[in-house]
Amino acid sequence: MFMDMEKIMPTGVRLVSIEPKHEKGQVKVTLQIGAISDEAKLKFLRALESSPAFKEVREDHENTVDPQANSGDLDRLQVQLTVLYARS
Repeated sequence: MFMDMEKIMPTGVRLVSIEPKHEKGQVKVTLQIGAISDEAKLKFLRALESSPAFKEVREDHENTVDPQANSGDLDRLQVQLTVLYARS
């Protein structure tokens, strides 16, 4: 899964956490990402949707990060996604 994720991860997006869970014979994955911009987030979402390794991409939650309180971190968005991993 990490190799598939590495292939599609665009510049400006980082994987903060990944939580895979077997559910009804499938691998459901909750991803927490950080993104420096809406554009970077959208590139990642498009890459996930077009990848044969992932399907049923759903954005669950998004937070905008206050740059003043961000203590050196470049992330402007924190996004939680749910996907199904198709290569299990």
